Amino acid sequence: MFSLITIAITGVLLLYLGFLKNRWIYISVAITGLITALAFSVFSWNSVESSFSNMLIVNNYAVAFNSLMIFTTLLIFLLAPHYFKGIEKNVPEIYALLIFSLAGACMVTSFDNLTMLFIGIETMSIPLYILAGSKKFSIRSNEASFKYFIFSSLATAIFLLGITLVYGMVGSFHVGDISNYFTITKEIPSILKVGIVLLVISFGFKIAAVPFHFWAPDVYEGSPTLITAFMATVVKIAGFAAFYKLLSSCFILIPDTWHHLILGLSVLSLIVGNVGAIKQKDVKRMLAYSSISHTGFMLFAVLSFNTFSASSLLYYSFAYALSTIAAFGVLMVVKNHMSADGSIEAFNGLAKKNPILAIVMTISMLSMAGIPVTSGFFAKYYIFVSAIQGELLWMVIVGIIAALVGVAYYLKLIIAMFAKTSETEKIVTSPLYVTSLLVAAILILIAGILPNLIVSLI
Repeated sequence: MFSLITIAITGVLLLYLGFLKNRWIYISVAITGLITALAFSVFSWNSVESSFSNMLIVNNYAVAFNSLMIFTTLLIFLLAPHYFKGIEKNVPEIYALLIFSLAGACMVTSFDNLTMLFIGIETMSIPLYILAGSKKFSIRSNEASFKYFIFSSLATAIFLLGITLVYGMVGSFHVGDISNYFTITKEIPSILKVGIVLLVISFGFKIAAVPFHFWAPDVYEGSPTLITAFMATVVKIAGFAAFYKLLSSCFILIPDTWHHLILGLSVLSLIVGNVGAIKQKDVKRMLAYSSISHTGFMLFAVLSFNTFSASSLLYYSFAYALSTIAAFGVLMVVKNHMSADGSIEAFNGLAKKNPILAIVMTISMLSMAGIPVTSGFFAKYYIFVSAIQGELLWMVIVGIIAALVGVAYYLKLIIAMFAKTSETEKIVTSPLYVTSLLVAAILILIAGILPNLIVSLI
């Protein structure tokens, strides 16, 4: 709970510090607040805290995902000073909105009441509507903001209708009461099944699962790249952590209601994500479709529901978040400092003048492709093991085929950097920026060599 309070206070402080007109003060306060929140989160390990009449419960599951999201946000903030170099207006407001969105994400993973889940989702999402359109003079940014607002509003309406139907039948918003209802009720009313399906659909929007993914490529491409990195990591991790908790805590006893629906979402996400990514020439859109493909893999853990599912989902989230931050970090400097359009051709010959950036991007791509010894390899391995334990062998075969297809488009970028030639300029970045990227790349390798450090946590 202290972690959540620290995050909220940091956001408010950033708003009040805007008058100082000193970007180093903003970033220092933000990073100090995030480190403090991370420390509070880690120190609450092995303790269960409940707040607001048990609407919010922080246990090891919540601590693990919250710590990962805070750490991911910290890496994004370490990249921020270089990204906003030369920009003076609205920087503290952007930092504050990112922090407020993180606070909502932490609430989403710790809910024990559907009302709190709704409040957390909205606290996480509303700042992102503004952040997606924070490039006020960019038509693409404005379009991204509007699309994200429209589709998120639709998802919110579906979610509200879903929890209304569940409440109407069960008579409670509390997770424990809903679970008890299914323990003592043998025949489930159809209207309740409709409510559960609506909840699954609303989460489908949030995690960009096919066919509810159509907002993702345009919003990812149009939003400022730093914001896209946050949306692709923290928001997706929060969505999956909440989705898994909702199904495992409330609806695990009636899998027939939602199992086949999620099965379809997973297979479609693997197919559409990979086919869409392989056609892309723009790196940002390729990463957007790649993110949809990873949604398909992460749904394996949601479908399996065994003692290993939560651990495999946490490990996959860790590997995916670090790889995505590293990839977007390199993309930001290539796009901004070379006045490039962000296409794959812009990476031609990058290794010759900028070997560190090329190596970081290579480690990131290899991890996303699931190549040993990166963490991405064990991420897919653990997800497949979880699926086999859940008797989903044919899904594993589909996943292996999808992973092999994914290797093709990740390799395109590596080939462009190392095998193609171009008059690429030497990119000058700050030591803080390079260090942050190297930290992400090194952690990808460490987690790949010592996977038990993460997978044994929960």
